[in-house]
Amino acid sequence: MISIRNIAIRSTARSTLFTARCAPIFIRNMSTTPNDLASNNNNTQQQQTEPTDPRTRKINLASQQAQHSQQAQQPQQQHIFKIPQSTSSKIPTSAMVLGASGLIPFFAGAIGPYVFPEYTLPFMALQIEYAVIITTFMGAVHWGLAVSSSRLPLYPPSASAYQYGFSVLPALIAWPTLHLPLITAMPVLATTLTSILLFDMWANRRGLIPTWYIRLRMFLTAGAVASLLASIYTYKSLV
Repeated sequence: MISIRNIAIRSTARSTLFTARCAPIFIRNMSTTPNDLASNNNNTQQQQTEPTDPRTRKINLASQQAQHSQQAQQPQQQHIFKIPQSTSSKIPTSAMVLGASGLIPFFAGAIGPYVFPEYTLPFMALQIEYAVIITTFMGAVHWGLAVSSSRLPLYPPSASAYQYGFSVLPALIAWPTLHLPLITAMPVLATTLTSILLFDMWANRRGLIPTWYIRLRMFLTAGAVASLLASIYTYKSLV
């Protein structure tokens, strides 16, 4: 006759064996996340719906690869055309130093006649010649921007046409001032430099030019125009 003690021992052994067999399955199910379950379901459905025809499978694989490549390229194209304002507002040190140095000939043309009155006309003539060069250079900046940006996927052709067309106008306006009277050439050049700044501001609002360049241009244009206006006053006073 089997004693109660033997029955208890056998029951305990069977329970231990059952627990040992079921524990790995239980632990695996507990460690499975909902995302894993969803992924497994998707893989199962994909395997069930996957066509058996090799040609159809190749076509589906090619279409999936094309979609993945488009999704990978799309975030990069979103930031090509628009210049981030948060990283483009600080003026580079080299641009500030060279731009400020470019004002020296303007100031020399305005102050020189008071230091050397006998060279009033030569100082003013040199100032006008330098102003013509700077005016042409300011317009050429947009030609360079259009050339470097036209290869970008999101660069609109209309913006390129505007920049190409405007870039040659300052040179066409400034060149004849070399043969105009000094008192006439100075206001023409001052107005042209101001007009270029307005176009730069228009281009900045459309993301065609960085904000730091506008800040630098406002400072440089103010200095150049002020020196030309001072030379007009000097011309009327000393000549």
